[in-house]
Amino acid sequence: MAWILLVIGIFFSVGATLSLRASAGFSRFFFIIVTIAGYVIAIIFFGFSVRSLPLGLVYAIWSSTGIVLVAICSYFIFGDKFSPTSIFGIVLILIGVVIVRLAIVTA
Repeated sequence: MAWILLVIGIFFSVGATLSLRASAGFSRFFFIIVTIAGYVIAIIFFGFSVRSLPLGLVYAIWSSTGIVLVAICSYFIFGDKFSPTSIFGIVLILIGVVIVRLAIVTA
């Protein structure tokens, strides 16, 4: 159940971050509200997930998955471009999460 809560929190966090961009510098009221509500809900789900999962693992997955999903979504929604270096960096982030996950499981 904690994993499901974490996934829900990640999706709210990603949605809030994308809404932050869509708010155009806090000039579009609807997206301001979506941003604030999304981050509040995301933090609540983050809190629920750390009740039964290790904090380091949850935060590593939370932040890295959020980075990757926001980057991918911003490519399709906002037309953001990636350089080969940025793609390499995203791959390194994902590899890092796998290493952290494996380290916590074997500890």
